[in-house]
Amino acid sequence: MKPAVLQLLEVLAPLPPEPKKPVALTWGTDYEAARKQSLADGRPLALFFAAAADAAGQKELAEAMAEDGEATELLGRMICVRLDSSGEAGAPHRERLKGISGDKTPPCLAILRFPVDPQKPESFTIAGFFDPVNLPSGKFLPDLRKVLSDVPVPQANAGAGSPKPAEGGVEGKPAEKEDVPPATEKKDESPPAPPPGKKDEPPPEKKG
Repeated sequence: MKPAVLQLLEVLAPLPPEPKKPVALTWGTDYEAARKQSLADGRPLALFFAAAADAAGQKELAEAMAEDGEATELLGRMICVRLDSSGEAGAPHRERLKGISGDKTPPCLAILRFPVDPQKPESFTIAGFFDPVNLPSGKFLPDLRKVLSDVPVPQANAGAGSPKPAEGGVEGKPAEKEDVPPATEKKDESPPAPPPGKKDEPPPEKKG
């Protein structure tokens, strides 16, 4: 049996921290809708050109995007789209990938920013590109952090379209007016006027 002191220390010992839960990442499938959303709110667009499940590098890239939960947290700050680029149905997505990277093939992850030219909303820059061939161990997260270095972290309570608080008031309510005391009349402190009929007489002259 353990001594009472040891039992007490075990009870008082701090509990280990709970493991961080991975962020649930939602992948859309509509490229055009995602592009318009990226134009509207300025967030980067992450395009995951997926290949067949058994394609070389597919598993490695998927694992890198879920590494330690931090990768999913970073990707969650972007608009994520998964484009199935395998088979005949994926031919349009493979063509789109050629327009982005030239000779690259799925699987790969391209991060785009819109627009470069306001007059050409289809224009974009490639903020990051990741594929299993050019994915050295331990490089995915640092490179992903660089891509998102100027993207603000979303605030939990900062909902779009929320009413702006009035100056000096509470959100959604008009500012209350301050109670101003009523103006008081000022008393006339000037000397009283001489009675009517009397004029100011000069002082008497002194006789020598």
